This record gives sequence, C-alpha cells and structure tokens, in this order.
Amino acid sequence: MQIAVPLSAVERGQLRIWLRRVPEASDTVYAFRLAPDGSEQDLIGEASVYGRGKGSSAREKSMLLFRMHPVTEEAPLCVGEHLRLMVKRIGDSSYQDVDLDVLLVE
Repeated sequence: MQIAVPLSAVERGQLRIWLRRVPEASDTVYAFRLAPDGSEQDLIGEASVYGRGKGSSAREKSMLLFRMHPVTEEAPLCVGEHLRLMVKRIGDSSYQDVDLDVLLVE
C-alpha cells in the first residue's frame, strides 16, 4: 500500500494514518521511502497496531503514528512523496504489502 506524505507530516516529523476500524490482527507496520525504480529504499518509521481479534465486530477508529526516522539532509522527505506501508512476513524477515482501511493521512 502506498500513501503520499502530507505537509503536516513533513513539518512535525510525524505521520498519522487514521484507520476506519482496528485491524483484526496485531502487527508492526513499516513505512519505506521508495527508490526511483519503485522498490523500497529507506525505512522511514514504524508503528504498532493492536488488533481487535478474530471474529470481533469492534468498529473503533484507530491511528498509526509514525515518528519518522531522520533522513539525510541531501534527500529530506517531500510533500507528495510516496511511501510504501509493509509488514514482516511470518517466519522470515522479508516484508509484504499491507492493505489497510485508511480514513485520513496527516
């Protein structure tokens, strides 16, 4: 899943992603800067999400808060730049795309 970096995130150094509802499973979501070829390049930040549990009908909104790691002065994050959100695969250290029900990015 890709998201665009808003001005408020660049100014604060924090990216907030509001979800329509709490995901079923708990996980850590990682935000990666993309290389020119579209591959993941730099880890920008990570956020934990605590799941509602399998079969739960909970409907609460949830927020992922990424405290963005410093990026080199030569290449600071820019408004509108795309980041890819991913989670680690179970059983190894590779990453896979994550599909979140995003309400708002700020």
